Amino acid sequence: MKTTAQMMATLESVAKRNMGKMVYTLFLMIILQSVAASALLFAVLGFEIRTGAFYALEIVAAVVTLSLHFGFATVLLRMVRDEFVTLGFLFHGFRKPRLSLPVVVPFLIVLAAVFFASDAIVSNAARDFLAERSGESAMDALFRAVSVRVLAFALLAFVFAALPFAFAFFFRIDNPQKTGIWAMWKSLRLSVSRANFIRLIVFAVKAAGTRLAVAIILSVIISFLSHVKSLGILVMILDFVYFLNAYTAAIRILLSVAVMYDSLTETKTGQLIAIEA
Repeated sequence: MKTTAQMMATLESVAKRNMGKMVYTLFLMIILQSVAASALLFAVLGFEIRTGAFYALEIVAAVVTLSLHFGFATVLLRMVRDEFVTLGFLFHGFRKPRLSLPVVVPFLIVLAAVFFASDAIVSNAARDFLAERSGESAMDALFRAVSVRVLAFALLAFVFAALPFAFAFFFRIDNPQKTGIWAMWKSLRLSVSRANFIRLIVFAVKAAGTRLAVAIILSVIISFLSHVKSLGILVMILDFVYFLNAYTAAIRILLSVAVMYDSLTETKTGQLIAIEA
């Protein structure tokens, strides 16, 4: 297993060779996810209540999103191993559903469980906070309620899905003969072993570096300046700088997961040395 310094050197080398590809691949993935979300929103507006069709559309949108992430994981892993990679690998999960779906589906089930758990916690613990306040419009109350639920889901999803199963897609890519459940289990074991999830968080923060710090600072500054109309142009410039730093930080964080997986599983010449259960 490589040291943090060695992994950082690998990350810098991969980023130097492939930053352009990673930028437009992630950008395309975001656009496709936005299109899927928009299509889902317009379809959902046709349902006054949550019917079976409503949930079916949510599942389809989630599968599409996770399949794109599976493809992006393929792109990153091939970049780390200096293998041939093109934009087309973003659609690897769609071209090979027998490879992607066995791990996408259980991952989706985990996310669904987290969603219902977070919704129940918010509904029970924050009922007074979510209640409409005097002088508050219905739209503001709705926005506040949605924001709280999204934040709760994001925090729980990070702890109970993103961290323990961060390596699941990579394990599935390297071990197509194994089941998706096996890939999930191996990711969980690898994350917990020697507190690798803490190492992953630290490494990801180091990988993002000053870009993440700048993005956080700018977000705070923009939130204060956005209310001053006379500073509109300055806010637009700061927004652009924030976007560049946040976007680059996100790419490096995602790349750090692939780099750490490759280090922990001890690859040689691009071939995985399988870690048997």
